[in-house]
Amino acid sequence: MVFISIVFSNPSHAQSAKEAVMALEKLDARCQSGISYRDYSSALVDIEYIVNPYLEEDDDSTVKGKHPNGLKSSIKSAMELFKFAKEVWSGKYGNEADGDFLWINGSQSQSSKNIAEKYLSLFPEDNRSADVGGVIDVVAGRSRFYISRAVVHIQNRASDKVNEASKILERGSDKEGSDKAWPNKDGSGKSKRDRSGGFAF
Repeated sequence: MVFISIVFSNPSHAQSAKEAVMALEKLDARCQSGISYRDYSSALVDIEYIVNPYLEEDDDSTVKGKHPNGLKSSIKSAMELFKFAKEVWSGKYGNEADGDFLWINGSQSQSSKNIAEKYLSLFPEDNRSADVGGVIDVVAGRSRFYISRAVVHIQNRASDKVNEASKILERGSDKEGSDKAWPNKDGSGKSKRDRSGGFAF
């Protein structure tokens, strides 16, 4: 995946907050327009080369005014959410996947079970039918975890954090931001994207 590498030809020097936010915005835009799992995984690696140096900067720089309060938190949350989306998405390609689903009850590997349980522990508000904005599908009385719907929800939360970071960067303050650690609830339970979420499943 060269899209992001072309924009930032020297990732080792891309340590500023602006470059980190721009990189996250590029990834967010690609997710919304459509991206395969393979390209997403590659793009995520490129993004980490840009974002991680900024996140690893001494926090004392925040006190000196280099980082508007709340900016690093938003960038970190967005990055963690994008990475978690990949983790959940990977479940589709495991041996225990049933198409776009992982069975929550019944025979399955521990790794597949962990993906579903981790998601639902982080986002308990999504533990409801996919028909009403959740990530659960019920077949013959058995519940299964809807992978692509979960990825869409995670990406939407990441997008919110990217937008939050962009606003903080523009205004130089955290009046519109949040220092809450991820995840944060979106309240509506509705997806900003369509059922496929812009992903090339």
